[in-house]
Amino acid sequence: MTIHLGLGMLLVGGSFAALIAGLRVLRDAGAANPELLRKLLHIGMGVVSLSLPWLFDTPWPVLVMASLFGLGLLGGRFSPVWRRIADGIVCGVRRNSFGDLYFPVAIAALFLVSARDPVTFYIPILTMTLADAAAALVGTRRGVHVFRRPGREKSIEGSVAFFLVALPCAYVPLRVWTAGGWAETLLLSLNLALLATLVEALSWNGLDNLTVPLAVFLLLRMLRGCDIAYLMACLAVTAGVMALLACRCARGTCTSSAASEVIHEPV
Repeated sequence: MTIHLGLGMLLVGGSFAALIAGLRVLRDAGAANPELLRKLLHIGMGVVSLSLPWLFDTPWPVLVMASLFGLGLLGGRFSPVWRRIADGIVCGVRRNSFGDLYFPVAIAALFLVSARDPVTFYIPILTMTLADAAAALVGTRRGVHVFRRPGREKSIEGSVAFFLVALPCAYVPLRVWTAGGWAETLLLSLNLALLATLVEALSWNGLDNLTVPLAVFLLLRMLRGCDIAYLMACLAVTAGVMALLACRCARGTCTSSAASEVIHEPV
């Protein structure tokens, strides 16, 4: 069920504006640090995006809003006024990253390719929104075993957090919207969570805001409906690759009191 397109766009735009306003209140009150504020923005944007298939049955409003939002973020990089508004929420990072720009691109692309299918739209967004935020927050506070990617430090602890959150992000929607049994659903969810963790660990400079949701979408299209034997074989191969990479990373990691998964990346 959809509503009038203009009203839907107004609701989405108003929600984003209210989100920024609420985070500014937290920022000005000193109730949250910039790292937490940016990830709250990340989560809030993802949650608002979940309403898109219910509000619109045509892609053009989503494409228009994503374009405007992306242009606003891009222009904000050079606008002192925007920096005063969003400093400590979107701005204020230590390196150049396009993660904030990749976010609306990923949302628009998923809306186009998912054709409003709740499984292939919600699971990628939930993974990008919740699992990525969990990885960043845990990596910042508890990340000790750090491995470096170009332009970004990551931690084994952050990757573990990503996997633990990505698993229910896949399992719950699959149980709600598909007719598969619990065993098939669990195996598919494990495959998705492991492979998404691998993609996130290999991404850099905010690219995971684009690579993670699109990779999850493609994996859903390829693995959804496969039998248990095939899913078990895929899981075994994926787990083996992850174990080898984890051992290699463990040998090449440096020990740090705090990883910097959030400090170096906006949204």
